Amino acid sequence: ARLNGPQCEAVTGLGDPVCDGQAYLEWLGQANLFIVALDNQRQWYRYHHLFRQLLQNRLERQADAGQLADLHRRASAWYARNGSVEDAIAHALHAGDEAAAVEIVEAHRHEAMNQERWQQLEQWLRLMPRRLIDERPELLLLEAWLLAKQWRIADLPPHLDRIEALLESVSSPEHNLSALRGEVDALWCSVWYYTLNGERTYALASRALQTLPLTYSSARGIAWMYYGAGLQAMGDIQSAFDAIHDGLKEDLLHGNAFSSQLLIVLCVLHWIKGDLAGLNQTATHFLRLAEERHLVESLGWARYFRGCAAYQSNDLAAAENDFAAVLELRYLTHGQPFSQSAFGLASIYLAQGAGEQARALVESVADYGLEVGNTRVLGDARAFQAWLALKQGRRAEAHRWAEGIDRNAPLVPMITFHVYAITLAEILLDRGTATSLLEAYHLLARLRSSLESQCNTRYAINVLALQALVADALGDKPAALQALQQAVTLAEPGGLLRVFVDLGPKMAELLVRLNSQDVAGDWVDCILGAFPAGE
Repeated sequence: ARLNGPQCEAVTGLGDPVCDGQAYLEWLGQANLFIVALDNQRQWYRYHHLFRQLLQNRLERQADAGQLADLHRRASAWYARNGSVEDAIAHALHAGDEAAAVEIVEAHRHEAMNQERWQQLEQWLRLMPRRLIDERPELLLLEAWLLAKQWRIADLPPHLDRIEALLESVSSPEHNLSALRGEVDALWCSVWYYTLNGERTYALASRALQTLPLTYSSARGIAWMYYGAGLQAMGDIQSAFDAIHDGLKEDLLHGNAFSSQLLIVLCVLHWIKGDLAGLNQTATHFLRLAEERHLVESLGWARYFRGCAAYQSNDLAAAENDFAAVLELRYLTHGQPFSQSAFGLASIYLAQGAGEQARALVESVADYGLEVGNTRVLGDARAFQAWLALKQGRRAEAHRWAEGIDRNAPLVPMITFHVYAITLAEILLDRGTATSLLEAYHLLARLRSSLESQCNTRYAINVLALQALVADALGDKPAALQALQQAVTLAEPGGLLRVFVDLGPKMAELLVRLNSQDVAGDWVDCILGAFPAGE
């Protein structure tokens, strides 16, 4: 435990004008009475651990439970006033004052959220007894925010249902019920967006923005994020861009992590639009802002998006640099940029001929998913392992994964670096039977319809390219070239290359045939130039 003058005065009630707390500590240090200065300014000290234990034992013998609790309360109050929230919570709990411990968390959680101090928030919550968390809507809300930041969206609904039930029974004036319900709305947005319910996402985000106070910067940023994402999911990507640019004006009132959430969705919009230049520009601005404001989670998001832009434009060196930087933030950034950056880096290793390195990296992502209990990350890692197996010629392994996938499972937003549905289509194509090709045909048609309704050009290009390969495998050469022509036309404005290169030698052959018809222009030559020699 650390000691300083004002802290000692607050806990002991010392008020000697001649010899204050700091003077006592300095005297003890000069007298070599088992005390050690912890800084050059001699502001903070600690006792030798054995002497500290001796003093604690003596205190416990001389003071009754009430006196000890009072000392802990004074310590808690001092730590809370001076920003040492974790120590304040611990002393409040030692005093047996659970209400005070909860109030400390409630008073400080938004400030910490607004600065992306998620690890700190998790530590505060760990100090709380489970019973207390389940009784208090604000503590459950904090737990729900942490689940969202870990990308455990599937775990959110039961939490949010419990919070809503608690809020129905709360009438105490110390709770700002309208604001708490606004947080619940913002969190529900993520659930509805990942079920492709744009209308519900947009409606809840709109309501959250009407009820969340300006001091709840992080929550408002999430609400703005899904306000734009809801518009995109409804097929109005231009209104989504306009909404996010309007929302960014609010950052003048915040200057913290508020704009990060809006820049995330702005990057997503550029990504699905297939605008690599816009994505790189936005992500670079995002990175600069994250560095200026010391926002660690945002650093991961910004570098992930820059890596995506560089990878698709076939600048593998730049992509490797950014993706590798995200992996250094393993426990500090969001689960999505961490796992997807790992898939991006593994793709680069594969392109460089470092297949074993790629396999080891993806296995580490699966381990991470198990470690943090994130079924979404774990499922994505298994899907990417199947893609990697397919590309490395371990076809049986890839086919086994595909056999366990529900072909009629609900679609999810296709907004990440790697999407499992694309891998499934590639494996069905690779199997090459009449049945598997028909399955691939219907899956791709379903995906294409969904993507077009959401203005998702990035993955529409991928689907069209795969439709071309499926049509070619079925012997429909005109349909194959027609689909490929559409894919190439959509890819050219944004400069997407790797979407074709990653489909391998058969895509190169089909591009050569398209080029021979002299209808595709110079862009096909650019794409072919990105393929490895010999493909």
